Formats: sequence, structure tokens, C-alpha cells
Amino acid sequence: MEMESRRKPFTKINKFMDSEKTQDHNIEKKCWKCGASLATDAKFCPACLADVSVSGVSNDPIVPITFKDLINILKTKLQNNSKHSDFVQRDRLESSDANWAKYLDLNQKTFKLGGKIERLAAFIIDELIAIICLLPLGTTFFSALGTNDQEMMMNAISGKLEMVLFLTFVPIIIQAYLVTTRGQSIGKIVMSLRIVNAKDGTNPGFLKAFFVRRILPAPLFFLPPILLLYSVVNVLFIFRSDRRCIHDWIGRTIVVESKIDKLEKKDK
Repeated sequence: MEMESRRKPFTKINKFMDSEKTQDHNIEKKCWKCGASLATDAKFCPACLADVSVSGVSNDPIVPITFKDLINILKTKLQNNSKHSDFVQRDRLESSDANWAKYLDLNQKTFKLGGKIERLAAFIIDELIAIICLLPLGTTFFSALGTNDQEMMMNAISGKLEMVLFLTFVPIIIQAYLVTTRGQSIGKIVMSLRIVNAKDGTNPGFLKAFFVRRILPAPLFFLPPILLLYSVVNVLFIFRSDRRCIHDWIGRTIVVESKIDKLEKKDK
């Protein structure tokens, strides 16, 4: 009886091991892609034609496969994908003349930002030029402009329409040309500053360099309090660490020192 009792634990262990082996053999092999039942020696799924010989399907949760097997698996996903896709071999990538730095964003250019005082001085110069050009219209015009008196303003420019158009638009056209072609207003030329695209230092062109800065805020001219607030806040942004005004954020531009950062040419 004593010997019988000693054998019982070992008998239970053996039965447990036998049951585990039986469970392993009874595990059903399925396709890694569509889940169809497969024969144990199947190499391809009859339902979706997936390669199951290197798919990692096994009773072991992590089955080691070679790099070549992995490439074959990826290729078979790609081939059965509903969306169009191309599989590029490594040798083609190695022989390609593509600039991979673009995909890693390593071409982000660093710039010497324009000084705070220089930017403020350039702004003041441009505004003074605009005011000086309007001086021939007389003090009555400026008084009407300051008080936003529409009737007084109409009386001030009565009979002087051609002069008003000339004094208003000629300086704007000149500034627009300079900013569009070289990224510099007259004030920025004097202070050796230039407007460039923040990413690559290229010329931002008319829309970003001039339209966003001069034309876009123009409707605020009819709302003097809002125009004053916008102008003050916009100028104060010069003293931020990145020295980008509101229009710089909208146009994705920055102002740099023109003597150090030359204007970059855009890639064709």
C-alpha cells in the first residue's frame, strides 16, 4: 500500500504531460492571413494563396524566421493588397540617387534672424515713407484720417483724385515689386534685412511676402480701433524669441540678416 501511494504523484505527472502532448498535436493549423484551416504540411493557403511556409504559423508563439523570409512575407501582403503598391528591392534603393535627407528633414536650414531693433527701424522707415508720400494732400487730409471723419476726408481729396491715386499706389507698387523680387522693402534694404520662407530660405514671393503683410490687413483701415490694436500687437511680436510677427506666422516666413543669409534659389 505504501508503494502504491508513492507512485500516485508520478502517475498524475505522467498523465498531465501526456495530455499536454495530445493538446499540442490537436492544435489546428490556420492561415495567418485569412484564417482558413490548413493541412499540417501545407505551404500555401488554398483560399488566399498566402505563403504559410514562412508565415511564422506554429504552436510556438514566436517562431524565428530569416530576413529573407520576412521580405517574402511582406511581398505576399503587398501582392494581395487591394490598393496599388510597389515593392522595391534593397539594391534599387541603394543605387538610387534620391536625396534621403529630405525624407528625414535634415535639410532644415538655420538662419541668422534679423535683430529686434533693426526690424523695428525697418518698419518705422516704411511707414514714414508712406506718410511722406501723402504730405502733398495737406493737413486737412491727415486730420480727417486721424479722426476717421469721412466727410472731411472727401472734402480734402475733392478735385485731387489723380494725385491721391498717384501718391497712394505708386509707393505701394514700388514696395510690392521690391518685396516680391528680393524679399526686401525699402526699410529692410536700409537695415540689411530680408523676408524668406522659414523652411528653406527661398523667396516667399508676392502672396507670402507682400499680400499677407500689406493687402490682407487693409480692410482694418475702416475699423481704426481694431487696426490700431492689430498694428501694436503685430509690432510687439518682433520682440518674441522667434521674432515672427502675425503676418510671418500666416505666411510661414521669417526675417533674416540679408548680408549673412543670401536668398536661396528654389529647387526646380
